Amino acid sequence: MREIKFRGISVKHHNMIFGDLVQNDSSTGRYLKVAIKERGCYPHEVDPATLGQYTENKDITRTKELYVGDIVQAPRNCKTLCVIKFKPHVGFYAEGKGGVYITGLSLDECLWKGNIHENANLLTNE
Repeated sequence: MREIKFRGISVKHHNMIFGDLVQNDSSTGRYLKVAIKERGCYPHEVDPATLGQYTENKDITRTKELYVGDIVQAPRNCKTLCVIKFKPHVGFYAEGKGGVYITGLSLDECLWKGNIHENANLLTNE
């Protein structure tokens, strides 16, 4: 079964939250623009610009889950950094400078480096 989960940066605490996407909190009757509910917790409102869906892939070390907005190093000794993206008719893919594209099937051959919300400097230093 497909594992669907999200992550985003909390509006209140400014830390990364991982869990289920919530668009309306029925437990309080309060409408949340975008929120993530961690297991056993109340929903945390997150900045919509930081929302990223889990790709169902882990990086080459098998320790880091890969989400939309993550920065990864391309596989096969390539030093190019790419950003994971999603398009409805394409699926998950990573795009880098110089026309480097990595399809969803090869994402697990990449090395996780950070994400565009907390580590944007990685892309400017390339």
